[in-house]
Amino acid sequence: MGPALDRIALEVSRLVKWMPDVKRACEFSKENRYLLSAVCLRESGAGYATGYLPTGSASGYGDHGHGFGLFQIDNRYHADFINGATSNDPYYQCLKACSILATARVAITKRISLPPDDLEYATVAAYNAGVNAVVHQLAAGQHPDMATTGKDYSQWVMRKASELILYDAKQAVGPGLA
Repeated sequence: MGPALDRIALEVSRLVKWMPDVKRACEFSKENRYLLSAVCLRESGAGYATGYLPTGSASGYGDHGHGFGLFQIDNRYHADFINGATSNDPYYQCLKACSILATARVAITKRISLPPDDLEYATVAAYNAGVNAVVHQLAAGQHPDMATTGKDYSQWVMRKASELILYDAKQAVGPGLA
């Protein structure tokens, strides 16, 4: 394997234990499991990102104590979920992340008309930066990522989702995401 394939294989190995929850949540919500997996990798490295503690746990914290769980759900905006009885369950974290994406998608479409692909990038960017910041960037003629951490959030997530799809398609044997 080359370095890129080694990297994606490592990421998949970290995602595998969460995939039953990701799949179940995506089947329920109709979100794309590769997209949701890519958000998980960007947000927490599937529980293994630098600074995510405890490492490998679904109940870790990052983002200076504001991001919780595999999807780094922000405690300033989603305190009811984080303080709730199901917040430590990876399935419910997946559902919450799906809900955040779906809510952002609807809110964006109410404020600005976008082609489907652009809407998906804007939705993913809003997961990180919020709907208002993304719509502001779009209204100014800017890419929605200009509002995000690293100014590459949706592009990174969409590229990673594509990598995961390709990796999964190439796996004849061994752990994948299918």
